[in-house]
Amino acid sequence: DPIPNGVAPESQNAQLAHQSNRGSGPLQNGKANAPHQAPSSRASGPPGLSGRKTEASFAEIEAMELSDVEAPGYEDERRAYLGVSLKRSHDIEAIEGLKRKRRRTANNTRLLEVFDGNATAVKKRFTKANEKKAWDE
Repeated sequence: DPIPNGVAPESQNAQLAHQSNRGSGPLQNGKANAPHQAPSSRASGPPGLSGRKTEASFAEIEAMELSDVEAPGYEDERRAYLGVSLKRSHDIEAIEGLKRKRRRTANNTRLLEVFDGNATAVKKRFTKANEKKAWDE
């Protein structure tokens, strides 16, 4: 069997099948699917919640004179909150103090090593420069 135009019949069928799927949407496993549809414009969130209702609720909260913590009847909660906040700030300060001490010790150790190295180098240079004079005397 001669092959017309140098293309095998099986590949001609595959080309025709591929060409028939063009323009009909994305392919999934070689088959055309319906074109992708955009998601609906319905807002996400609980049913019945709209932007207007949310904005109205925010405006109502902003119009209130006192926050929940400043309103009467919340003194105990406020005292407890302030106590916890103060304790947390002291804990953080203690931890940061320990970190500062560690850093200071590490920096002092590094500086000591650098100064010791410099002193040794200066001592060697001085000895090398003046050793001959000392032996001559």
